[in-house]
Amino acid sequence: MEATRMCFGLGSFSYLPKSSHCLKTNLSLFPRRLLHSHTLSWKPTKHDLFVVRSTKSNDDLESSRPLTQFSPSLWGDHFLSVSLDSAEFDELEREIKTTKPLVRDMLMSSHNSYKEKIRFIHLLVSMGISYHFDKEIQDILNHSFTKLEDIVEKENDLETISIMFEVFRLYGHKMSCDAFDRFRGEDGRFKESLARDVRGMLQLFEVSHLGTPSEDIMDEALSFSAKSLGVLDRWWKDLDLVSKLPYIRDRLVECHFASLGTYFEPQYSLGRIILAKIMMIVVVVDDTYDAYATLPEVTALTECLQRWNIGAGDQLPDYLRIVLISLFEVIGEIEREMRPKGRSYGVKQAVEKVI
Repeated sequence: MEATRMCFGLGSFSYLPKSSHCLKTNLSLFPRRLLHSHTLSWKPTKHDLFVVRSTKSNDDLESSRPLTQFSPSLWGDHFLSVSLDSAEFDELEREIKTTKPLVRDMLMSSHNSYKEKIRFIHLLVSMGISYHFDKEIQDILNHSFTKLEDIVEKENDLETISIMFEVFRLYGHKMSCDAFDRFRGEDGRFKESLARDVRGMLQLFEVSHLGTPSEDIMDEALSFSAKSLGVLDRWWKDLDLVSKLPYIRDRLVECHFASLGTYFEPQYSLGRIILAKIMMIVVVVDDTYDAYATLPEVTALTECLQRWNIGAGDQLPDYLRIVLISLFEVIGEIEREMRPKGRSYGVKQAVEKVI
């Protein structure tokens, strides 16, 4: 039983229900100083004190909880069994202590210009070790910021300007985004020729989030760089396999990251795109085999792939024809891209190896 309302008074609380569940008491809870104008009677007066209602018991409440059984941790106590070699860690610590003075000397070298020092700071930030040299970095940036106009005056490299913008902004120096005006055309937009500057475009994309709400040019930089870097996303949207084959996994980003492990240098952009496309279409085929197709359907699709003849798939179900046609289209697209480079034969050889 749970008390849900307490009432005081001499009958003025007419809105209270006259329930048989009311407990009676002869104890008045009104303070005497509030009743100084009333004639008090020594005759005990009965008042309604508690109004109660019955609720579910604890057992009923527990049994009605919508319990969800989560899977246990995949790791378990794995890390408790991992052996740590303290001697190896001590050796690494000694190596760090030995290397830090060398890096500090490289950073503070008088032979390096401010521009070179800022690029070196950016490298340290990217490696996650800049905190070892916070004082030196602050000193360099404080001095170089006073000479910023001279430093960037004749600089027309998009990557360098973007790096300087990122470093100064990260360390609290508000470098003006007007430095990017030199990369705009007469129409006020970023020059389309910049799309061929892979390093510059990547760096511009990285720094576009450092702008303030009033700096429209940084929003334009984000839109421009993302548009140029969205080749894979547009390709995947044009295929529209997610709506045609709702059972497949949408793993375009993961495939792109995996391709970076093979072709990470900027000049191999086409290699990354081709590899990511191949990996994504492999995901589509794999999901079809593992998550949707029946055994007879899988057998029929395998025979079509072994023949490598799109006409052999006329008897396949509609969704399998979509898979087959998409695969042939992607391979054909790659072959067309490689033909001007004299490398289309490599596509045919790759297909022969796979099937």
